Amino acid sequence: MPIVALIFGLTTTALAADVPCYGHTEANRLDTDHFWVEWADGVIDQPAAQVIGDAAEHARVTYLDMGWPMTDEPVVITVVGGNGGGISGLTETSSCDGIGPVPRVTLTVGHYTPNNAKAVTAHELGHVAQYGYMGAYLDSVASWTWWMEATAVWLAAHDQDSQTDWGRSASGYLGEPWQQLQQVPPAYAVPELSDHMYGETVLTRFLEQVGGGPDAVRQTWAWGAQYTGQAIAFPDAIDALGLDFDAFWAQWMATTTTVEMDWSDALRMRIAATDVDALPFDGAPDTMPQGLGLVAVHFLPSTGAAGKALQVDVDGEADVPWHVVLVRTVGADPGSPLIDYVSVPFDDVTGKASGWITGFDGSIDGWLVVSPEAGGPTHYDVQYSAQLIDDPGPMDSVVHPSQDTGTPQPVACACETGPTGGSLGLLLLPLLALRRRSRRRLG
Repeated sequence: MPIVALIFGLTTTALAADVPCYGHTEANRLDTDHFWVEWADGVIDQPAAQVIGDAAEHARVTYLDMGWPMTDEPVVITVVGGNGGGISGLTETSSCDGIGPVPRVTLTVGHYTPNNAKAVTAHELGHVAQYGYMGAYLDSVASWTWWMEATAVWLAAHDQDSQTDWGRSASGYLGEPWQQLQQVPPAYAVPELSDHMYGETVLTRFLEQVGGGPDAVRQTWAWGAQYTGQAIAFPDAIDALGLDFDAFWAQWMATTTTVEMDWSDALRMRIAATDVDALPFDGAPDTMPQGLGLVAVHFLPSTGAAGKALQVDVDGEADVPWHVVLVRTVGADPGSPLIDYVSVPFDDVTGKASGWITGFDGSIDGWLVVSPEAGGPTHYDVQYSAQLIDDPGPMDSVVHPSQDTGTPQPVACACETGPTGGSLGLLLLPLLALRRRSRRRLG
């Protein structure tokens, strides 16, 4: 089978009973329609292997129905023993003469349970789907390993029809939002970095919600296939969908304050933030944000007063563009309602931004969220101050996320048309008219 057939899914049905192009490694094995499950003696038994095979077939159907390409070459799932608890997985690819790259999955079992086996298998089949676009395993890792894991967690949640694991994973991002968005492969070896990478699945769900449905996520992979093996910048992927990255990122920053979005009832927390209970306030984050990381300040309702607005001033490094949003919410618990937010213009020359939260009268929560638009692990200095002022009324361009303003078409799309594409979604619509500033491509 030529590689183009794998990438675009133009294959004919292959029988799993055929010998996989890369062969077998274990004598214990069973086959399903599209998979071989094989295992070492004493690791699992045949009923457990059947659970894994059935889970793989179920995930394959789910992802095909969502429009993802899946190879029809037999895929081997090898189960080996491990000393740790639970089950972990790794999905790589192998190339054979005239065939490939073909995915191959390894599951390492410390303690077997059927539910865990199904969840991990669904996650690994998410990688199988991704390689249908990106080709070889190492090419996909080189392009955006963090988006691989974020998307695989999200795909598994759709396949399992459960957000439990998704919500647990999201805590890795929300708990340390200052870390760089675009993690690199060495992050696998550092637990907090790895947790952050998997936790970015909450951003994947957000893209699904504001992009018009699950096909928005798939389209990032369809577009990214042309850059496989090269580092891909997330803003470019969002722009390729026809969305405005500045608008998208501002809304994402606002949404993280309480994570009022679909599946939020599965989340354990909202964004980690500095709580302010007295004004005036001057401060800096305990850890400066890295590229496309977030830092947030939460102003408690008790700091407000009748007839007042909350004036906020930001001083950030002038050598990178900053995204700055001010947000109003009703409460601060996960899922609490988002009232509105405003993007505060950042002066790239002076490195300063200034704005206010209107109606800060003691009945609402106020937030400041900032993010440097840059790539990599560099920490970018930022400071902020806040005080009460007489309320001048709302700033220009205040966005009410629940406002229905119609359904405009995307401004452009550099990707394929998917079978389940939809509207851009109501949450993003008020921001589409904002004019983009020029921006360097992230490294």
